[in-house]
Amino acid sequence: MSTVCVQLGQCGNQLGYSFFNSLYQETTRNGPGFGNAVFNSFFEDNGGKPQARAVLIDMEPKVVNACLNKEKNWKFNERSVFCQQEGSGNNWAFGYNVHGSKYRDVILDKVRKEGEKCDILRSMMLLLSLAGGTGSGVGASVAESISEELQVPLLGAVVWPYSFGEVILQNYNTALTLAHLIEATDGLIIFQNDWLHYTAVNCLSVNSPDFTHMNGVGASALSSIFAPVFPSGVSSSSSQYAQNPLQKVLSNLCSLPGYPFLNVVTEPIESASSREFSNDSWATLVKRCAQMQVSNTQAPNINWSVHSDSPSRNKTVSSVAVLRGRECASADTSQLKFQENFHCFKYAEFRSELEFAKYERKCTLISNSQAILHPLDTLVDKTFEMSKTGAYLHHYNKFGIENNHLLEFAFPSLEQVIFNYKNI
Repeated sequence: MSTVCVQLGQCGNQLGYSFFNSLYQETTRNGPGFGNAVFNSFFEDNGGKPQARAVLIDMEPKVVNACLNKEKNWKFNERSVFCQQEGSGNNWAFGYNVHGSKYRDVILDKVRKEGEKCDILRSMMLLLSLAGGTGSGVGASVAESISEELQVPLLGAVVWPYSFGEVILQNYNTALTLAHLIEATDGLIIFQNDWLHYTAVNCLSVNSPDFTHMNGVGASALSSIFAPVFPSGVSSSSSQYAQNPLQKVLSNLCSLPGYPFLNVVTEPIESASSREFSNDSWATLVKRCAQMQVSNTQAPNINWSVHSDSPSRNKTVSSVAVLRGRECASADTSQLKFQENFHCFKYAEFRSELEFAKYERKCTLISNSQAILHPLDTLVDKTFEMSKTGAYLHHYNKFGIENNHLLEFAFPSLEQVIFNYKNI
């Protein structure tokens, strides 16, 4: 039961590298049964180093070549790579209408071949940035192709741009990408660059984090969710079976139409030098995760003034909790079950006694909630104001994206999602 990752653009490929590296590191710390479960889900055995089940796509070769050439005890398949030499100019329309149309079949063929190598293909995961040209434009095109042609459960892990701006077209790019991904995927895990940066500074004590640090934060969160789990009573040295939570995440969190966005909170997040001194109890970790979800804030500055019955609480549609570490079988997770106060339609959890990333205990909560409302509302407002004056729309018009694509497709799609979440 395997998952294929499709990595798009600079951000998607760097995040994908960090994700696979994080998963591989866990195989070196746990029993052979866990290692086999990771390899069955995310790697393949080709007689040498484990090979990531991934397709690497970019319109410039620099980042992909760096991922291929990094020294590591696993590898990417060079045949599952698609690169060009021209880039997408940070323009969604160029990525979507030019590259996406031109290379649709050859990219889809590489994705299909990677999937066909799996004994049982359970799902695919896209990794991309929302703000650039290749990740966003080509990413939207690839997502639609996979949805239409392969019809496999499709999850997106997407990086939201800094709120203060990275590229001049980022609001348009983000709005257009989201509108298309909402239609093409089963759900979208949102990582905001502001949060990744904040976490690297305040939790990992990195004074000036770069994309390596930030991708590490996101990748660690992803692997803490999707690394296989061994149910209580099954030894980590056993090769009998382990569960890949990704399928359950999709079915539990993304079953309600019109609610596509997922957010992640996880505790603890600490620098490597601090982990050996960490001894948080399960009660403490569960309480922090619950409060972060209720208040829509992040450690270390959790807002404890918001309560489960506060009008300003972050309402949740559904949640999946993953507990990893010693004595997790006895942990009380009742605080994570928001049925009464949050109209939570579904709740599921996974527990594994195996430690994760050298933490004695690790609690991760992935939820479908109102956490997206503020950034999405702000994005739509800013983009709409820009579009009213026609600002920068000529960059899209010259590549075949007319103004009404925003007005008649993107805005209505995003506004409907905003309406849905506001009325939970």
